[in-house]
Amino acid sequence: MSLLNSVQELEKKYRLTANQRALLISDGSTTTLLEAFTGQTVLVKGRSQSIVRADARLASELQVEPKSEVSKRIVHLVSGGSSEILAYAISYTPIERLSPALLHDVQRTDIPIGKILKMHKIESRREIKEIGFIRDTHFKEIFGSECGMYRTYLIIHQNAPLMKIEEYFPLRSDEHYESSVGHRSRDE
Repeated sequence: MSLLNSVQELEKKYRLTANQRALLISDGSTTTLLEAFTGQTVLVKGRSQSIVRADARLASELQVEPKSEVSKRIVHLVSGGSSEILAYAISYTPIERLSPALLHDVQRTDIPIGKILKMHKIESRREIKEIGFIRDTHFKEIFGSECGMYRTYLIIHQNAPLMKIEEYFPLRSDEHYESSVGHRSRDE
């Protein structure tokens, strides 16, 4: 199913704004989109960074061997004008595909991924794998609402996944969320 068809299916149960549709299906920089939508600089606030071992599922998605070392980075994208959290993002990057300089910048949690790729002149494309709605109590602490929308995508470089990124965006009002909408938890 095409991304546009996926969005149309979601819209049968939830009315999306043009900005929400763009966030779900854009294959460009999320930071740039958020800056365009808010008219504010978007800052990256690091939450955590660690090296983890890829489980079978992540290894398959990143096309690496199971138990390969992967940099895991969790950040909030924040409006520079108001400090409002606009997105929660988790990225997974196979260490074996990174130069030392690129690894250093990926492990910093204060630079957007798109800007890191641009700084290192990495030609890449984004391949969106999944979009949808999510209900997770963890989001209440982050966004003030348990409800959100998400997208998962791969950044492809030289025909191989360079990164897997999960992005979560708030839905400001729980009453717009319908329990009949198919959704998942972050752990699925």
